[in-house]
Amino acid sequence: MPSPDAAAPSGRRWSIFITPRGGTPDLAHNWAATQREALYFGALEAAAAFIAVLLVRLGATNLEIGVLAALAPLATFLMAVPFGSFVQTRRNAVPWYSRGRAIGQLIIPIVGVIVLVAPGDLVIPLVLIAAAVCAVFQAFADLVFWVVMDGVAGPEGRYSLMGHRLGLKMGVSASAQAAIGVFLTRAPFPFGYAFVFVASALNVWGGYRYSRELRVPDHPPVPPRSPSVSWTARVGGLWREVGGERRFVAFTSIHTLFTFGVRMALPLLPLWYVRELDATDAFIGLVGTVSAGFTMVGYFLWRRPARRFGGGRVLVPTTLGVALFPLALTLAHTDAMVLVFVAIYAFCIAGMDLAIFDALMKAVPADRSVRFAALDTGAVNFAGVVAPITGAAVASALGLAPALVVAALVGLAGAIGLPLIVAGRRPRGRHWPLRRG
Repeated sequence: MPSPDAAAPSGRRWSIFITPRGGTPDLAHNWAATQREALYFGALEAAAAFIAVLLVRLGATNLEIGVLAALAPLATFLMAVPFGSFVQTRRNAVPWYSRGRAIGQLIIPIVGVIVLVAPGDLVIPLVLIAAAVCAVFQAFADLVFWVVMDGVAGPEGRYSLMGHRLGLKMGVSASAQAAIGVFLTRAPFPFGYAFVFVASALNVWGGYRYSRELRVPDHPPVPPRSPSVSWTARVGGLWREVGGERRFVAFTSIHTLFTFGVRMALPLLPLWYVRELDATDAFIGLVGTVSAGFTMVGYFLWRRPARRFGGGRVLVPTTLGVALFPLALTLAHTDAMVLVFVAIYAFCIAGMDLAIFDALMKAVPADRSVRFAALDTGAVNFAGVVAPITGAAVASALGLAPALVVAALVGLAGAIGLPLIVAGRRPRGRHWPLRRG
């Protein structure tokens, strides 16, 4: 059988998309749809990166930026158990993914409308309220994302398709962030931000158009529990069910610790760029471009070594690079150093994402994949709730630089353990050969 990385021209050499050779029509359709979906999501991700920057420039406090970063993880954490169990009883998760993502992404154009119509002193609280509402719907998509993508890609396409899909998304995000940063530097404040955010509604519709067309096989639904069963009995049953899956518990525990360190630094980055580096919107856009660009390169280049050597070995350098980025940023005294550290971080996070996706889908029970993937997502999003607020509190008490160092140390603890958990896990199943087209 040819190598899964082997590619053959399909007669459309200009195409940026890949399709599986020898797959079913539904498989080919899904690969094409999710790659086109990724192009729109890349543009949305670029615009969303400037929401926190806008709030900082409007005078948002450390705590307000921390709350903004914590809203989506909080919603996902609270919805993980009830929603994961509910969708497991449904026939298919795709409608929940496509609609939830579309409504959740509406926060971007909504922020633009708020900037245009709301009094200046109400912009920040209204943005936080709108973000909280949209985060509930975004949680629907986040909780079933990995299961839907696994159904789209299959075990044989976890590295190939997901690496290419995420690479395309980051390529669009890289170019869009650069363009947005230059535009915002020249446009009057805050109307330039409002224009960018409102225009993002077109990308929300485009992404929804393709995400709703995904054809994922129905999963065996689990009959809903009888209403007569008490909630204490349900909690006890879930506890015993999860506790019996030791591989899953070990993976999720260390995954959550690592995520805590990474998310702790998340709200501090725009604060560091604006307050410590006195960065312009153009430079922040350049940072986003470098980050997205090297992430794109990483998604393309990490696929082969991840499949060849296994996720455990790939996680060693990538998790260390991601965890130590906040510490490295405090040592960057020039713009060039910032860009170098951002590039290393972005390249590492691509390989880490691919390896963690594969490791998660191997750790969850196949017959209860929706519920267990939702539990892992909920656990790491619990870290995403507490960590940004913790980071903001430490920054307020000790300063931005010490807070970034603490975040790096927490992430480092997780980075040491995560590769050990998944080391030696050999991928299951065969691989689809690829052709470009």
